[in-house]
Amino acid sequence: MNELNYTCPKCGNTSCEIDEFTTVTCKRCSYTEIYKADSSTIGNIFDFFTN
Repeated sequence: MNELNYTCPKCGNTSCEIDEFTTVTCKRCSYTEIYKADSSTIGNIFDFFTN
């Protein structure tokens, strides 16, 4: 998987998981951000977090 430019807003951790390309979950504290998106914008959300 590509490197992600992600920092958890809750704990500052920089590793995360992307599930179904609509949620981003911090691997340390499990804080989850949910993105409402249709299939045409799912790739844009993923691109936002990749280098």
